Parts: sequence; C-alpha cells; structure tokens
Amino acid sequence: GGQTDSVHFSFFAYGNENGKSAKYNATAICHIVGGPDYVIQLNGAAAAILYKLNPLKIDFGYRMYDSTLTHQFQLTNLSDVSINYTIIIPKGNKFAHFYVTPSEGTVNANSTATMNISLVSGLPIEYNENFLVQIGHFEEIKVPIHVVSRFSQFMLSIPRMQTDLAYKM
Repeated sequence: GGQTDSVHFSFFAYGNENGKSAKYNATAICHIVGGPDYVIQLNGAAAAILYKLNPLKIDFGYRMYDSTLTHQFQLTNLSDVSINYTIIIPKGNKFAHFYVTPSEGTVNANSTATMNISLVSGLPIEYNENFLVQIGHFEEIKVPIHVVSRFSQFMLSIPRMQTDLAYKM
C-alpha cells in the first residue's frame, strides 16, 4: 500500500457549431482494480483560430527595375487567443532584394499586425513571385506578388537624309 502512480488525461476539443471557441466540462472516473473509484472533474476549452490577411495579392504594376518598391499588409487575429506568424520567402525567388519585416511575431486576440514589404526587382522583366505567411503550425497562406519591371527607354522615328548611305542601302 501507499504507492502512487501518475495518470495523464488528454483531450481533443472542437469549437462550437459556429466555429467559435467553446468550453467543456467532463467527469473522469478512475477505477482502481481492487480499490476505490476516484471521480475527477475535468475542465477545458477549444479556441478557434480565425484570422484575415489583407491584401491577399500585391500587384505593383509597371515599375522601374532598380526602384525600391514598398507595400504594407495586415494580419488581423479574429480569435479568442493570440496567434504566432512567420514569413517565409522562397529561396528561389528572382528579386534582387526581398524583405518582409517583421518576419515573425505574435498577434494578440482581436488585434492587427502590420508587416512591411521592401523589394528591388533587379532586372527589366515581368515577375510573378510569392511569399508565405505561416500561421502557427497550422497552415501557410501564399501571397502572390506581380511586378512588370522596365528601364527608361523611348522610340523615335527620325527621317533620314536622301544622301545618307544607310538610307540608300
């Protein structure tokens, strides 16, 4: 007699029918073979993770290839608990420079975090790239970025002289 043993309870809770957080109460009965029953009250909660990302895509349009382009986006936490996020920039992206700051953080319940994008295209081509916003350990949201990078140029039609050798050819 007089021995002890640790017992661990675990549960997986679901949000309510509306996808919102829910609280649960339960009773666990621990039956000891050849001994007494122990009644244990359990309390727990499930917090639904709800959030909004704005904008869901970024289109810079026509820009100079060597300009620093900046934009902001927001992550709004609509949950009852705080959520963590991490920005993932794919290693194979074609931009000369590409930063999102802050690159990770925590957004408290019913709060909004603002992130800043800064990039330089680097080449006069059309870019269709993306970055990812990872919410906790749950999911990654792909945010497309479009830029048509150009350099200064113009086209002229200049009449040639009749005596110009190139005109005669």
